[in-house]
Amino acid sequence: MPMTGKLKSLCLMQRLFHLPVHYLYLLLKKGFCDENDEIAYLIAKRYLSYFMDKDIDTLVLGCTHYPLLIKVIQKAVGESIKLICSAEQTALEVQRKLVELNLKNTSNEKPNISFYLTDLPNSFVETGRRFLGQELKNVKLIDI
Repeated sequence: MPMTGKLKSLCLMQRLFHLPVHYLYLLLKKGFCDENDEIAYLIAKRYLSYFMDKDIDTLVLGCTHYPLLIKVIQKAVGESIKLICSAEQTALEVQRKLVELNLKNTSNEKPNISFYLTDLPNSFVETGRRFLGQELKNVKLIDI
């Protein structure tokens, strides 16, 4: 995906680099996200090697799926590079906003979670299971 507008101007001012890494997403879709998985490690190392000669100290993970690969990515780039996970930062901001607006659920009841999809890919159910650590039971296909 090409850079536009604000991101492009920031890159010029701050020595920021942008790299779409579609194959990392495909690793997740296929379930190759364990930190000890050699395939995941080698693919991550290959794609992220782009940054290694750029003398970076921080890598921002821009996809919400990357928390599942964070250990693989850290192993591929090395411990000296700090990872910033945009998904975690987004969740923290949502939590902060819910508290600020007095909308945070303080109940101890187990929530009833439903997922509504316009297309029911098997990968959604599997990826959701990995993210939440439990089976997705209430997945419904809807027509809009």
